[in-house]
Amino acid sequence: MKKYNFLAVLVISIFIFSCSKKDNATIPNNAGSKAEQQSLSTAQKVNNNKIRLTLDKVSVVEGQGVSEGDFELRIQAVEGSHNVVWPSLNGWTRVDKDGTPFSIDEDIATYTISSDSLTKSINLNATEVDGGFNGGDDTGSGSVTITMKPGMAPVTKSATITLDKPNGKTNGKVKVTVKAQVA
Repeated sequence: MKKYNFLAVLVISIFIFSCSKKDNATIPNNAGSKAEQQSLSTAQKVNNNKIRLTLDKVSVVEGQGVSEGDFELRIQAVEGSHNVVWPSLNGWTRVDKDGTPFSIDEDIATYTISSDSLTKSINLNATEVDGGFNGGDDTGSGSVTITMKPGMAPVTKSATITLDKPNGKTNGKVKVTVKAQVA
């Protein structure tokens, strides 16, 4: 009989816990004084004010033509004093020519927003690394502007960047996406 009582208490406890669980952080009943509860609430608000800005993903939207293969890409994101180069300053990563997005998830910066909103413009430089018989690198640039707010839902902005050969002829396009979300 004790075994069944234990199981009944366990099932009821799990049910009560799952019903009381919320998506947002909750102040525990044992938080103590009202001042301690307000302090916890303020800490939660401060965390919602931190916004993480990332170089999110890249995809090929227009190929290079007859001799086309996958793209060997390097992406740079610049916002004020923040400068990120993916995958590295002299490196590159192969990105499928079929348009499948390639996840980057590289931090550009984290901001603490002390007002209603903060707007940032991010300059993007794309390089399709060529060498040997293919000649020089194909390059292009674009920019996105993102408005960030405390507690915001994730927001993405994309720029389609035309890649030009050293002789000025167009040689494909890539779409670079930047994401802002609560840190």
